[in-house]
Parts: sequence; C-alpha cells; structure tokens
Amino acid sequence: MSLPTPPTPPAPPSPPTDSRLDEYLDGLLHGEELAQFERTIAADPALSAQVALQQRIDSSISAQFKYSANEANLTPPAPQPIPIARGGKRWILAALASISARQRAMLAVAAALLITCIYIYWPEEEVNFYPIDAVYANLDTSGWQPDFKCETDDQFAAKVNERFGSPVLIPMSTPGVTLVGWGYANDYEGSPMSKDAMYLLTTVEDRRVLVVMDNAECDRGLELTKGSKYHLFRKEIDGVVLYEMTPFKKPRVINAAVVRK
Repeated sequence: MSLPTPPTPPAPPSPPTDSRLDEYLDGLLHGEELAQFERTIAADPALSAQVALQQRIDSSISAQFKYSANEANLTPPAPQPIPIARGGKRWILAALASISARQRAMLAVAAALLITCIYIYWPEEEVNFYPIDAVYANLDTSGWQPDFKCETDDQFAAKVNERFGSPVLIPMSTPGVTLVGWGYANDYEGSPMSKDAMYLLTTVEDRRVLVVMDNAECDRGLELTKGSKYHLFRKEIDGVVLYEMTPFKKPRVINAAVVRK
C-alpha cells in the first residue's frame, strides 16, 4: 500500500532583483510598490541585513564628503571641451543611464576629489637657476635697461612690500648711487634664487652695480664664478635678502637699505 504524497510546501518568495534594491535605496519606489517591497524586506532576514548594511555604507560616504561652509573654496580651473567621436555621446549617455542614481553620485564625488587633488598638487612652474654673474652679464649686454622705475621712496618701499611683504627701501638720496630701475627674474632667462626675485639696476660713480632681492627663505647662498673680477656682498633685513654684485671692494648700495616706517 503506497503512502500518500505529502503536499508540496509553497516556494519562498524570490529575492528582489538588484535593480529593485537600488531603486529602494535611491528612494525611487513609491506607493504600493514601496509598501510591497518593504514587506518583502521584513519577511527576509538576509535581505533586511543587506539593506541595513548598504544604508550604513551610504551614510558613511555622505558624512565623509559632506560640504562645510568653513572649508576652503577650492575652485578648479574651468574644464576644456573634449572632442567626442561621432556616436560617442550616445554611448556615454547609454552607459550613464544603465547605472543607479546612487552609483552616479559616488562617481561624481570621486571625480570632484580627483579634480581638487590635481588642482592642489599640480607642480609649480620650475625656475631656471642662473648664476648671478650670468644675470649681470645679460643685463649689461642689453644696455642696463629696467622694466620700470620708482620715482619716490614711497613707491620703492611699496613695490618691495607688494612683492615680499616688507617695505624695504634703498633711499633715492643714497650718496653716489643712482637707482636706474627694476627688473623681474621671470622677465629674463632665469633667476639666481626664486622666480619672484627682483633686480635693482643701479650705477655707482658711473659703474654698473646689480642688487638682487628675494624672500630670505629663498636664499640659495649665492657665489660668484671662480676668477670673477667682481665682488659679492649680502645683507638680510626684515625677511628680505639682498645681494650686491659690484666692481667695488665694498658694498655701496645694500648698506643703505632700511625698513620704511
């Protein structure tokens, strides 16, 4: 005698697809569809744990990249247009449409971080270091012509203060010294120190004397080429370093440097 066949238990509800889970996490389910999915979550401990884990991950990411009004406003340079081959735009739009809103948000955060890092850590313009002898020779050959000239002590001190944050002044009335004018390191072929260095072209008893100024922190301990017929003197005042290259055996220009009151 055969035993009766036991009834087949009902099949457990199938787990939701990834697309429905993404839509739920992105807040795209509404009304009855939302209520039905939440009942499915409540009835499935494994799915409930998966949802809770993903929500914690999303909350952690949002907290980590939350914008603060006190943070520095780092605005990267405007992006340049990138040429796209025919049909390429449709391919990109289709690819974007295939991912969830949450995934697109995470990609946007990653892209913003990448742009910010490039903007912050982009290498600064390199300086072509020239010995002070070469700078003097170039200026001498070009006729000792400055880029501009200060007409008063106030203008002189203001220009140095603008460049180096200190109103260092070599007075116009310095005995025996004529202040011909200023040049900038980045206007010539290189610099003995930094790209912010300034060249003060002067004459003393009709002989050309060069003064190089820069922030003291950029001082590289300048020296003349061995066998040079010139002399080199150094002075530091209020965070500014001055080098005087001169045919005289004593400094005639930088000794007069003072801080404008």
